[in-house]
Amino acid sequence: MRSIAIFILAAAFVVAWPGEARGITWSVVCLDPASSMAAEATGNTASRQVGSVDFGLGDRAAYWANTAASFVNLNPSGAISSKAYGLSATPPAGSADFGSGARAGIWSDTARSYVNLNPSGAKTSVAYATTGTKQAGFATFTYEVPNAALWSGTAGSFVNLNPSGAVDSTAYAISGTQQAGVARFNYSGTYKSHAAIWSGTAGSFVDLNPAAVNNSFAYATSGTQQAGVADGHAGIWTGTSGSFVDLNPTGAYNSAAFGTTGTHQVGYANFDEFGGVGEACIWQGTAGSYENLDVFLPPEYRGGGSWANAVYTSGGEVWVTGGTFGGNAILWHGVTYDLTIRKFFDTNEQDGVYNEADQDKYLSGWDFFVNNYAHGGSYGQAFTTDANGEANVSGLTAGQYDIYEIPKGTGWFLTAGANPRTVTVTADGTAVVTEFANQLPGDANQDETVNLADFTILKAHFGEDPAQWRDGNFNEDSTVNLSDFTILKAHFGEGSTGSSVPEPTSAALLLAAGLGILKRRRGN
Repeated sequence: MRSIAIFILAAAFVVAWPGEARGITWSVVCLDPASSMAAEATGNTASRQVGSVDFGLGDRAAYWANTAASFVNLNPSGAISSKAYGLSATPPAGSADFGSGARAGIWSDTARSYVNLNPSGAKTSVAYATTGTKQAGFATFTYEVPNAALWSGTAGSFVNLNPSGAVDSTAYAISGTQQAGVARFNYSGTYKSHAAIWSGTAGSFVDLNPAAVNNSFAYATSGTQQAGVADGHAGIWTGTSGSFVDLNPTGAYNSAAFGTTGTHQVGYANFDEFGGVGEACIWQGTAGSYENLDVFLPPEYRGGGSWANAVYTSGGEVWVTGGTFGGNAILWHGVTYDLTIRKFFDTNEQDGVYNEADQDKYLSGWDFFVNNYAHGGSYGQAFTTDANGEANVSGLTAGQYDIYEIPKGTGWFLTAGANPRTVTVTADGTAVVTEFANQLPGDANQDETVNLADFTILKAHFGEDPAQWRDGNFNEDSTVNLSDFTILKAHFGEGSTGSSVPEPTSAALLLAAGLGILKRRRGN
């Protein structure tokens, strides 16, 4: 795999996935060391990240173990700058400049462990990726033109991958026996870059450039799937030019994919027609699976642009490194679920689709029972929605499951869908997300009980037009009027169990008095 990252926050920032989530709950960690001016994270596994940090004297190759405090300076003795790009189990790969240009190298976990991979006769070189035993990158020779390169841990092991007829080339990624990158060709004076893969020799070059595409780059490989960009659109291949799948999301003006595991791809997408810099994102093999990772950054780090550069998955967890244009390195950590259940208060539109503009509200503390008894299974488990209105279920085998919403008091009704409802969990790891949309008529303040507090709200807004649910407009006619009072009266005292409401006789008297007040207000 390959990556290209930068930097972010000071303490773990945990937030659940909003909107159309793909069953992943994300947390974000800043890798910025104390006193750093800028940094970049360019590769990762589950427990290690690599990149570079600038303290004001040039880049320093960096190594972390999931926290900013774990930063290790890998800059070799005598080097004026260095960068680490690729990471496998061990060691990281990158380059160091001792005053005469970049020199490809590898480290274990200390600056002293640096091994110079610069081939004999090469002017400069960089190792962008590693499997742990082999490294991929480039080396320059005549006219300092890059030639795609492959090493096996020593300078003497260098293999030139530049294909026949190519003006130049670079290998950005390696996985197993496959290298991925780009080769540039001169077509009657027009230079075009073509995404490429190799399997250890220049002669093994395969041109991945899709038909009718001018320029393409392969920035990552899982060994069977390649990720990159073709004419400004992120995409993936499976070893041939004809296999290209366009990942550019609907509405995006450009995008690129910098990392892939074979199931998850990361990069950026830009929705700004006037240029812009894009925002970090993740896909799961299709343009429609696009999800924005930038939304998980704290507000002070958003707005300037971000990107994701490397991705690693293991046991239902996802680790992504990336950065912001503000010079902050980011580590996103995601936990995937087989099934995510969401519960929300559906207000005026009653369409079963969460919409914050409609004053819909996610609800915590609601219970659901998930089982496959009716489908020949023995699984049964209860779950409760959290503060974000979500209940996440993992460890399910492929098959059908029934989800029961357990009633919470009286008066609630589903605005869409059925209870119970049946969902299908597949073996390909695609998360299932289902939403239960309920409404409690008359509950203006959405505290899950219809009581005098709701009447007070309705009274305060009586006669207003336009008005919303939280003003006491319960019937979508845009005005708070006697029809809304009738709804509130009919449901008074309903809602979640255990709530404190007046005795029936007292409530009736209060509402009767309230009706008189409202009639007098309408007549004035």
